[in-house]
Amino acid sequence: MYAGIGELIAQRSGVMNLSIEGTMLIGGVTGFAVADITGSVWLALIAAAIAGTLMSAILAFLAVGLRVSQILTGLGLLIFGTGLSSFFGLVGENPIARRPPTTSIEPFFTGGIADIPLLGPILFSHDFVVYGGWVITFAAYVLLYRTDWGLRIRAVGTDPASAEASGVSVSWVRSLSVLAGGGLAGTGGAYLSVGLVKAWQDGLTAGAGWLAFAIVIAVRWRPLLLLAAAFIFGASIRLGFTLQVVGADVSPELLSMIPYALAIVAVLYAAASSSRNVTEPKALGFPFFREER
Repeated sequence: MYAGIGELIAQRSGVMNLSIEGTMLIGGVTGFAVADITGSVWLALIAAAIAGTLMSAILAFLAVGLRVSQILTGLGLLIFGTGLSSFFGLVGENPIARRPPTTSIEPFFTGGIADIPLLGPILFSHDFVVYGGWVITFAAYVLLYRTDWGLRIRAVGTDPASAEASGVSVSWVRSLSVLAGGGLAGTGGAYLSVGLVKAWQDGLTAGAGWLAFAIVIAVRWRPLLLLAAAFIFGASIRLGFTLQVVGADVSPELLSMIPYALAIVAVLYAAASSSRNVTEPKALGFPFFREER
């Protein structure tokens, strides 16, 4: 949800961030390290957001400022982030990967309200990060479709030449969008290490960044649909564990394929269908050369 919203904002501005998986890993190792040192979940999430923003600052500098290929830049940062997170996780005599958690994220509601049949587990059994993700999703919708800044983001992602001619700084809008996306991806990575797994290990995200990327394409860059899709994909991941717990005679390898197979189906469906109510970021992936305006 966090990584998906961040990627959606970046893509709406015309920048394809393929390094989202590496950014999440950097955020995850940073968040777990800060949580281990300070014992504060809040500082861990803030530090992870800053780390993700710094990773995306490199992407903004290269892809937006120097107009290097977004695909090559993203893949390069993906490899860089993956390797750097692995290094930080194993460096030292007592590496982060071998440390037990010193703090954790607990459910926001406790007591009877979370025990209400059906609605309790669905609505009231989560922690503040999940509820914050709901708020951020609706805030992203309001930003993109109800504010002047959102109009600028969509304008530079659809027709950057016209946006520049009307006085909008394409590079400035794209850079800020990329930075915001990196901060959200870093926060999502920290939630994996500090909130869900409560440990750090290589490859912790296990393709979550790529799933977020696929979700953005599948929902046709619509934030509210992304919220629903994120929960559907999350349920598909949990389904594999649930079937194993109840003793279903299904191969674990096959169960682990469920979310990725679902991502392929969703992207193919989105590509095959057309929506008249959605304006695609037609400049997505293309650098903007002001001289050619």
